Amino acid sequence: MEKLRGQDNRCAISGAPLFIGDDIEVDHTIALSIGGADSIENLQITHSDSNRKKGSKPSSQ
Repeated sequence: MEKLRGQDNRCAISGAPLFIGDDIEVDHTIALSIGGADSIENLQITHSDSNRKKGSKPSSQ
């Protein structure tokens, strides 16, 4: 919940509002596969479809 509040209840990738019932995922800002850390600082809440489109690319936000 704290992570989501820190994102102003918005998808970290698309910026769209996140609502109860939305299909959401926790994403690694920098994917583990390209050297990102498995830490809370490297996590963000996203809509599932935005996360799928992002793939293993670093987030621009």
